[in-house]
Amino acid sequence: AFAVLYEGKPGQTVSGGRMAAPMVRNFFEPLKKEIKEIIAPPKKALVVVEEEEPIAEDEEGETEYMEDNAEVLKAIPLEETDLDNPERAIPLQEDEEVSEGLEEE
Repeated sequence: AFAVLYEGKPGQTVSGGRMAAPMVRNFFEPLKKEIKEIIAPPKKALVVVEEEEPIAEDEEGETEYMEDNAEVLKAIPLEETDLDNPERAIPLQEDEEVSEGLEEE
């Protein structure tokens, strides 16, 4: 968050947008590239590999997300690929499963 304080000349009608907007632009313009780099998504993603089926339903129909003896899922780093054309996540419905493009070791 930021604030701009502009003190007008005697008798001058001051409005925030007309006077402050150019000052805000002039301040942030040199920082634009740096801000874009800070808020950009990571260039290298991690893939979570499930070693066992971690989801189980009890007799009441409630879902448990991890059994007591189940192992913690491990994240593995991806190999660097074409960073100019990164792959995007595909939104799925609750019951959908996508196996296309997944490689097993």
